[in-house]
Amino acid sequence: MKKEMRKPTYSEIYMYKNLLWLAFAVFIFMTVVNELVIRVVYVYAVTDAAYRPYAVIIKTVREALSVLCNYVGLALLSVCVAYFGDNAKGVVRTAFISNAVYLVAYFLAYYISTGYMFESLILSVSEAAINCAVMLAIWIILRIYTSKKECHMNIERYVFGSPMLRHVYTGCFIISASVFGGTQLLLTLADMLRDFLDPAIGTPINIEETLYWVLEYAEIILYAALGFALMVVIGLFAQRIKDSGKVKFSK
Repeated sequence: MKKEMRKPTYSEIYMYKNLLWLAFAVFIFMTVVNELVIRVVYVYAVTDAAYRPYAVIIKTVREALSVLCNYVGLALLSVCVAYFGDNAKGVVRTAFISNAVYLVAYFLAYYISTGYMFESLILSVSEAAINCAVMLAIWIILRIYTSKKECHMNIERYVFGSPMLRHVYTGCFIISASVFGGTQLLLTLADMLRDFLDPAIGTPINIEETLYWVLEYAEIILYAALGFALMVVIGLFAQRIKDSGKVKFSK
């Protein structure tokens, strides 16, 4: 029989509302900014000789924001599913709605930049479908993991130190980062095999081409490691919000 969760305290409600607003900012607002506005600016910079020197900077900013938002978003999803269980509907829905927002933003960015509607639609739908599938897999695994831990509405404080290694938040962060990073590795592997099988490209013939693929994998692993560290920071931030809520409502 499923254990009935107790009612949340004022500090827990305060914590959830703050995390929900942050989730909206990361999943919705930043998706539009990064995938539509900055992407369009980048394409125009690349195609205009006058602004081409700035294209590398814009691309770096866009990629950094993409990594930041992906892992912050997964951290918020992890914390809320772990702590609030089925009561985290707002954050979960926001996370999945972001895929539709991504689809529209991606489509508009490519359509504005290229003018090709069909190709833009195919690209945006395929990207959004992959993102949604990965998020669904992470959410399902998190639900199973946290249900077995029986931690919903019953999580000890998340503080920096050795105890965090056994904390359910850390377990959720490892799951999220592993699934997300692992999917990126598989997609990179698929791209590599496709290039190897393409007669026009083939297998690497020199050190530079070999190094390219090595760096592709190394970059994903590095981002996953940095993303995990960022998720831990978000976990500590969530705990700080809850603690501040206790102080606020105890007065």
